[in-house]
Amino acid sequence: MNNFLDLAKKRHSSRSFLSDKISQKEIKSVIEAGVCAPSAYGRKPWKFFVLTAQEKISLLSQEIMAIKKKLNTGIFRELKDPIFYEAPCVILICIENDNEYNEMDAAFCAQNCFLQAANINLATCAIGSVKFLEKLPHIKEKIGLPKKWKVILGFCLGKENSSKIPPKNYLAEILFQST
Repeated sequence: MNNFLDLAKKRHSSRSFLSDKISQKEIKSVIEAGVCAPSAYGRKPWKFFVLTAQEKISLLSQEIMAIKKKLNTGIFRELKDPIFYEAPCVILICIENDNEYNEMDAAFCAQNCFLQAANINLATCAIGSVKFLEKLPHIKEKIGLPKKWKVILGFCLGKENSSKIPPKNYLAEILFQST
């Protein structure tokens, strides 16, 4: 893609994925872009935990859905996998040492990941509800996530199972300038 604005417009959240496996090369490319993101004081606090085993992704989805229902929080979709949308890969962005800027740093990192995924014709969807893993230490242990890592943000990664057109440009509706 030659034009950054075209790439930014191409990128959108996908909630329908093909079951096609994502190669290690593609996963590493997406994470490498994330690592290039700016961070507070240049600390680059993130760690990446990649899940491609469907049984572990399903376990996470079920456990997160159960806690969301228990807490009566969020939107409840009637889907086979209402959390990760049957994506073949889930990437958790974690931190080891907490500081006041980690959530912003994780967001910058995720955006770079999303844009690189779009650049190589993969789809993404940010999943904020992965934060509930912090209430499920036994599940973190079961999937192999280091105890000292705190989950900040996650995202699905895969090939899109639809031909959705990205949303229209609504800049005129949101841009206000003071002269």
